[in-house]
Amino acid sequence: MQTSEKLDKIYHAIKGQLEENVTYVRTESNYHRGSFHKISDGKNVDAVPAAIHWKNRQDNIENLGFRLDDAIRELKKTLSNRGLLVLSLSRENGFSYEFATAETIVQTLILELKQEYSSGFSEEIVVTIAPDQTQDEPEIEVFSKFTRADASSGESDVMSGEHLVKCLYDVLDRKLTKIWISGADAKVEILTIPAIPGVTGLFEPQEDLTLDASDLNGIYAFLESFSEAKIQKGIDILLKNPDFTKKAEKRYLQLIKNRLGDQATLSDFPKAALTRTQVNLLDGEHVGKNFLSLSYFDEHECELFVDFVGALVMNHLDLGAYRQKAEACENDSQLLELYSTYCHGVRIGIKAEAEAFPGGWFGKLSLKLHDHKIQKVLFEKTHFTMTDSDKLKAFLFYLTLNFSGELYLDVFQSYLPELTSFFWFAPIVPRSSWGDTDIAIPKSTLRFTRKVFYRDGDDGHWKQTDSSALPLQSN
Repeated sequence: MQTSEKLDKIYHAIKGQLEENVTYVRTESNYHRGSFHKISDGKNVDAVPAAIHWKNRQDNIENLGFRLDDAIRELKKTLSNRGLLVLSLSRENGFSYEFATAETIVQTLILELKQEYSSGFSEEIVVTIAPDQTQDEPEIEVFSKFTRADASSGESDVMSGEHLVKCLYDVLDRKLTKIWISGADAKVEILTIPAIPGVTGLFEPQEDLTLDASDLNGIYAFLESFSEAKIQKGIDILLKNPDFTKKAEKRYLQLIKNRLGDQATLSDFPKAALTRTQVNLLDGEHVGKNFLSLSYFDEHECELFVDFVGALVMNHLDLGAYRQKAEACENDSQLLELYSTYCHGVRIGIKAEAEAFPGGWFGKLSLKLHDHKIQKVLFEKTHFTMTDSDKLKAFLFYLTLNFSGELYLDVFQSYLPELTSFFWFAPIVPRSSWGDTDIAIPKSTLRFTRKVFYRDGDDGHWKQTDSSALPLQSN
């Protein structure tokens, strides 16, 4: 049966439930699964007949052997456009559908935003859109400042209607770069870069780019401001001062190289600077009391953690010298003494650089990670694809920076191919549990033997083996 026939049968089956002179609307896209609503007093209302209500989407239409959602899913497959599908239903006209224009998408976004605005609430949102080189959809970064009716205020990195922003990006041939939204009570204004003729005006950010060239902290504030214009202004001024350039390289250059490659220089900072979304990830609940969780991280999120944490360590640790001395140790006591000496230097260096300018994201994250004690590292459904590298070795070193007795690696249904020889340089060799994944404990490069405890799955028995028997991998 053709999709159009299914929709027609559904219409006739539920026609009696539909209100007269009311149009029910549902939007669908590759980014979002919608539900039917009607528009009342300028807002979406989900007071719709039971047959089309989202709560009943799993039920077959009465007297029919299929669901409405099945027909809509088939309809989406036949329409390859990456924009927004608008499905309408009325008692008088049945089903109709079309792909939305840019104007319709903007109006739909306004309706969705109004759902969130109560009396006395106001908000200003800036959305930055950029192509994601690894996925067939754009990266969306949201920064919102809002004020509630009680005069309290806050910031947010999420908004209603992000899927509509992606649809608008597609409809505009992926040329959309920014959206500015101002909302108060029931009024919403939208500007964009570029302007959409007949739909939106041009967003022209007004920023104060006044910067004292003799104030290094002021320059750091510009570099860590998330503003493209301020970051570029900061770099332009910084590179004219050799002394400031040297200090900034000590702070940022390793992070730039970790993110862009060893050929990168300080002038590449605008491309390597962290976004608000990335800072929020590093500053989020994944870094918790006594644990670090990389669970459900994709390879890019994992690499972000390794890039930043690795840079903090590499700024103050000569990895080659440390490895050479570690591999010359004759026993655990010598290794522990060596580790303690190097660890102390790294901790002092991280804290000193953070306190040089604690007002931006670099200082804030550095201080948080400097004080972070880790007993457990969680890898659940984690795509940790990085292979042996200096930044990965530095990341392994960091895990015991605030050593508290033991380190436990909990790996479940995750891809974790490489832990590097630095796995063995910790004060105490980490215990590890490997559930529904390959065991991948690396080979030791130490001249003396150490013992390691591991188990295959949470229900498995702990096993012990000597480092001389490694590398250890699942059969």
